[in-house]
Formats: sequence, C-alpha cells, structure tokens
Amino acid sequence: MLKKVIFLVLVLALFFTSFVFGTRIIDLDGPTNPGSFYIDNNRIYIVEKVTVYVYSLKDFKLITKFGKAGEGPKEFMMDNDSNVNIQLSFRPGRIIVSSKNKISFFSNDGKFIKEFRVKTGKWYKQFGENYVGLKGQNKDNLSYDVINLYDPELKKIKVLTIKKSWYQQNAKMSGVDLSAPSFVISGDHMVVTSSNDFSIFNIKGIKLLTVDYDFKKKRVTKEDERNYRNWMKKSPVVKQYYENLIKNKLVFPEYFPKIKYIGFTDKDIYITAYKKKKEKNTDVYFFNLKGKFLKKIKLPIVYKDVFYSYPFEIYNGKLYQLIEDDEDENTKLHITEI
Repeated sequence: MLKKVIFLVLVLALFFTSFVFGTRIIDLDGPTNPGSFYIDNNRIYIVEKVTVYVYSLKDFKLITKFGKAGEGPKEFMMDNDSNVNIQLSFRPGRIIVSSKNKISFFSNDGKFIKEFRVKTGKWYKQFGENYVGLKGQNKDNLSYDVINLYDPELKKIKVLTIKKSWYQQNAKMSGVDLSAPSFVISGDHMVVTSSNDFSIFNIKGIKLLTVDYDFKKKRVTKEDERNYRNWMKKSPVVKQYYENLIKNKLVFPEYFPKIKYIGFTDKDIYITAYKKKKEKNTDVYFFNLKGKFLKKIKLPIVYKDVFYSYPFEIYNGKLYQLIEDDEDENTKLHITEI
C-alpha cells in the first residue's frame, strides 16, 4: 500500500512540474531574449535580434540556428531606428528573412539559398510571386506608415493601407496607439489592419472584404494615461526622446484602438484586443477566412510591460508563448490548451 502511495505522489509531482494551471512549460536550448516567434510546417522559429532558432514542434528540440550580425551572406542588420528584430515569412520549402536593406532566402532547415538588396522599405514578406512591405512617407508636414504591394523586382504596384505614424514632428501624437499598420500572410490569404478594422486580400493582392466588427470598447482612464507615460519614460527606444520631443505632444483618446495584434491560426484569423495593466486575460476574437465571426475567448497572454506582450502564437488549438522566468531569468515556452 505504501509503495502505491509513493508511486502516486511521484506521478502527481511529475505532472505538476510540467503543467501549471493547464499550461505545459518547456525549457528551450538557445535564446535568452527572443523578439518574435513563428510556427510553420511543424517547426517553431524563434528570432532573437539577428539569429533564427529552429525547433521541432513535436519534441521541442533545437534543429539548427542561423544568422549573425553583419552585411555579408547569411548575415543580417537590424533596423536601428525601431530596434525591431529581423522578420520572417514562409513559402513552401522556404524561409524569407527581411532585415535592414536585404531580403534573404533559406530552406526550412536554415540552409542559405540566395539574397538580394533593397533600397527602401522594410518588413518585406513574399506573397505569391509578389511582396508586401512597409514604407514611411511624408505629406503636408505629417508622417505616414504605408503598406504597399510590390512586384518581384520590388516596384510598387499599389497601396494596401495607410496610417498616420505614431511619431510626428509637427503634430499631436496618440498616447496609446503606437503601432504601425500590420499585415500577416498565410498561404493564399493576407490580412491587413490599421487599428480598428481589418481587410482580407487574395493572392493577387485584391481586397476581398473589410471587416469592421463591433469589438468591445475599452475606455482610456487617467490611470491608463499614467501607466503609458511611465512606460515611455523607461522604454529603451522612447525614453531618450520623451521629455523634449514626445511628452507635450501626447493626446489620450476616449477609447483604446479596437485591435492590438492580428494573426493566423492553422486555419482561421485571430484578433487580440488591448489589455489593461490590471487585467489578467486578453480578449481574443476568431474569424474565418471569409470574415465571419466565430468566437471570442479570454486567454492568459502575458505582457512584459504595459504595451508589449511576450512573443506568442495561437496554433492548432493551443496558445504558445515565450515568457521570461522570474526565478532564473531564462525564457521558457508556455503551451496552454484553448
């Protein structure tokens, strides 16, 4: 009887070391401060500045890693202005890496194929035979972020969406809507958003529809204003400009933007709402590829500060998130069943 009790205790102990509140926690060999995270073709891709780590989605073991700082082949440079990591996109059999002034192509296992230089724009992703990328422009003393569709030689075909940039030299700036317009690609579909609605495009770059869903509004309070101002004072990117160039330009709207992040699961579109500092969970809305609302759920997406979450993906009915452990300061993969 005693042996059975000891065995049961050991089994329960093993269970709770791997699962905490329904979440499995995995120690990953490699990155200490990851910036972005992707799942594609049964692989996990983690980007830390200019290095890409490739793991098996089945057993979470490191398959390979590639990339280092530099301007030569297989080397990447970051965008110093925004301190954004290199960006990945995927086509069958290929990883496309967008870095400063360059687009590079690798196999799914990280073997170098080719690269070519780009003069302007950033965050390029291949979409069919064409590319989609972000470019800044100025007009009437205002700055804008523009998402464009480009041909294979990176000649602009058309504008997909345009949004006033967060930083303005000669105008007021939002105190909460700091994000550039964003786009995500999965197979033959692309979703583009600029804060309050999203549009779905086909592989030819034709807009199929725009979805202006009645997302729950979140009011911006004085406490939210204090939290965002305090975050800007400490942010490595913003703090050096806050007092002289930002502080007196900030305007805090009545409500937060409707959309914070946008992404693809293995088959659907998901939208995350803004999360207030005191809120434990994040509202996540799911839509099919025809823009039909499917469901809304709350997920324990963890934020590193008032604005940025830890890197996450929602895939195959699970929330995957890379979170820094408070005790040993190592980054671990948290997997939560949805």
